[in-house]
Amino acid sequence: MRSTVWIGARSGTITHCSRPVGTALSSCGIATGRTPSRRKPLMSIEAHASEALSCDWSHFDRNVLVTGGSDGLIRGWDLRKMRTHIFELYSGEFAVRRLACSPHSATVLASANYDFTTRIWDLERGESAQEINAQHTEFVCGLDWNPQRVHQLADCGWDSVANVYTPKCLA
Repeated sequence: MRSTVWIGARSGTITHCSRPVGTALSSCGIATGRTPSRRKPLMSIEAHASEALSCDWSHFDRNVLVTGGSDGLIRGWDLRKMRTHIFELYSGEFAVRRLACSPHSATVLASANYDFTTRIWDLERGESAQEINAQHTEFVCGLDWNPQRVHQLADCGWDSVANVYTPKCLA
């Protein structure tokens, strides 16, 4: 199996994304406990046709997981009915490296993309990005919302730059 990346924990639940060597499909798994290597996932999602690179939990619905992949897709999953995704957003032909669900709005998320952009999405406003920030000269590889300041976002890239800002579409 290709290296498994443990993305984060919430209430004793750990989420990971991986792709077995020699296969085309990526999956995300959910496990409980502090030692993920000793536990089988509670469930697995065939999240993307290519590598699943990132996932994040909704801060407003404990059953919603969002995944991003090298196929440029962002998908939302309701863990109570996992046969198909509940939404799909197309971020372009380049990979979605990192996702972050907003802690301030149930419908807002941000994506860091390998096309040197950070995109802001609002599911209530449709399937197009509400804002595309092209402030980097290399891959955007990280981002996070400030839990203390409403809609403040930080992103960073391979260009050694970290930006802190409030997206115009959320101001």
